[in-house]
Amino acid sequence: MNNTIVLEKKEDLIVRFVNLTTSYMGRPKFGDYSSHWENLKSRNSILFSICLMEYVENETTSIRRKLNHLMKTLSEDSEIDAQIGYECMNYLLNLKE
Repeated sequence: MNNTIVLEKKEDLIVRFVNLTTSYMGRPKFGDYSSHWENLKSRNSILFSICLMEYVENETTSIRRKLNHLMKTLSEDSEIDAQIGYECMNYLLNLKE
């Protein structure tokens, strides 16, 4: 994994996260998912859930391997949490295209 954290506006990351989460989980009854980006455990839980949804739906071995790696990394407490969240979000957004 690349150790360079991509510099992107925080607001842009939040918007992309909200759009991704909404596309998989629908709109929440109250508020939106933006506050979950700031909470590491919440963000990783949501991204893990979305990875699991894709894993179940996708039968391609290479995609399943990548999703498995992302889920494993998201479930570990580590210093690269912000970077893995960013990597995971980008991978899932690319799968949706």
